[in-house]
Amino acid sequence: MSSTRILTARISWDYATRAIELLDWETKTEDFDRLCDFIIDREVKRAQITRERLFEVMSEPELRKAIWAAAEAFSEEKHKSLVLYVGARLRWLVLPKAACSKKSVQ
Repeated sequence: MSSTRILTARISWDYATRAIELLDWETKTEDFDRLCDFIIDREVKRAQITRERLFEVMSEPELRKAIWAAAEAFSEEKHKSLVLYVGARLRWLVLPKAACSKKSVQ
């Protein structure tokens, strides 16, 4: 992924999301860091929790691995937005599974 991606006109992209969508996260560490921060900030805001609370459910390194795995699974032909796809995958699959496993350990 990089700025060679063409964003669909079906989505009204705000400037921040457009910038994240066009990052070259696969080859540039700093771009992947920006992607992670953006996704984590969106999830924290959506769930109305703190970053610390999120990291209690899943550690930051584990969360970054999950973001990488979700981003790699993203298919531009099938899904139109990397940010929406990764966020949804975390919200509905990864974080609930992590929360359940945390509860079963305690």
